[in-house]
Amino acid sequence: MNATKRNTWLLLMTAFCLTVVSSSRAQVSSNGMSSVTIRVPSLGFVCVGNPLNFPNNTTPSNTLGNVLSSAPVGTKVWDFDTVSSTFALYVKRPSGWGTTRPSGWSGTPDVLLNPGKGFFIENDLATDITLTFTGEIPQGTQTVSYGPGYSLIASPFPESGALGTDLRFPFHAGDIFFIFDPAAQNYALYTYRPVWPTESQPMIGRNSYVGVAEGFFVKSASGGSWTRTFNVTPQ
Repeated sequence: MNATKRNTWLLLMTAFCLTVVSSSRAQVSSNGMSSVTIRVPSLGFVCVGNPLNFPNNTTPSNTLGNVLSSAPVGTKVWDFDTVSSTFALYVKRPSGWGTTRPSGWSGTPDVLLNPGKGFFIENDLATDITLTFTGEIPQGTQTVSYGPGYSLIASPFPESGALGTDLRFPFHAGDIFFIFDPAAQNYALYTYRPVWPTESQPMIGRNSYVGVAEGFFVKSASGGSWTRTFNVTPQ
């Protein structure tokens, strides 16, 4: 991606805290082990969330190096800081996710990408790349907390569906969601309304669709907690 296009995207993303939809597929085994495959378009971005614990739920170690160990050299990860509302950049180097950064960027090489956290992946290659999360599906009840302002979050489980009717997101009046179409590299905005609009208007917010391993931004006035329960029953 050229510098002009990247800078424009970052300005938009920082100003509006926008989110990207990932094309993903999950495979779940009977013992709780799973893999989730995502596609990152060439010269583009996706926003994802790692829905698995690597290597297992007992001793999870969801560092960037573990979660995206197979990413091609040059792959970029953008990690959002809710306090400063800025992004840290991580670049895959030949020797791994090292401390060397492009001028002006910093970050921690062992940043954690735990279930429930959203982050961006950028692909500067001329072809699409496929990345796979592997590990155990978190079990039981998990809570994703988010504060006032912009938060980049994801479901802590490999699940998909409408935010309200399927994923039971705890909407509050005025909550705003930003969803990105990776094919068009363009954004859509959804706002929760206490009183739903007429049929001639879109069902904004309640039925915004979120895919497996997809991250999204929520802008909240007061913050909240999103609680989900998921159990894998051995066959």
